[in-house]
Amino acid sequence: MTTHGYIRISTDKQESDNQKHRINEYAAKEGIKVDKWIIETISSRKADREIYSLVENLQPNDLIIVTELSRLGRSSVSEIFGILETIKKNKAGLFVIQDSIEIDSGEMSVNAEAIVFALSIASRLERDLISERTKAGLKARKQMGVKLGRPVGYSVLTGRDSELDKYLKLGINKSAIAKLMGVSRGAVYNFLRKREVKPVKG
Repeated sequence: MTTHGYIRISTDKQESDNQKHRINEYAAKEGIKVDKWIIETISSRKADREIYSLVENLQPNDLIIVTELSRLGRSSVSEIFGILETIKKNKAGLFVIQDSIEIDSGEMSVNAEAIVFALSIASRLERDLISERTKAGLKARKQMGVKLGRPVGYSVLTGRDSELDKYLKLGINKSAIAKLMGVSRGAVYNFLRKREVKPVKG
């Protein structure tokens, strides 16, 4: 069994010390020794966050201690819900000091069950709202006359060599040329490569 103290901060060292003190205080009261500490900043990219590696590799009866439930997730309710579900799946443990949420060997306390149930509803609502906003945004763009879908390909540039050459002679980079000609940046690059013309760096 390994006990992990998990701390997530902004950039304030005092904030880290406060969380560590609370976790040590709880551990001492319960007669637990914290074996490993994980401290990461709120600015960490999602793909780089250590919490994901930690929960995925938990062994049965391993334990995570954290001061607040919100420390586990950075961007959404569904993120926190997913982390809790992974802890359960691995039959590991979690104790959230402020909220008295406890998972013991994959089994949840009554309080934890209620919180996770609420999170599952909130997570579904969050997904529905994101979907609704996306659809509304696309509809609004369509009504404004914005052409949806992928930018047109380099085939559209055929016959427009003189226009493209004019921009190149002016020293305009390929990103700007793409905007001027209504095509993607990749389309300009591919077209120039096919003509064996070295594109202007942009």
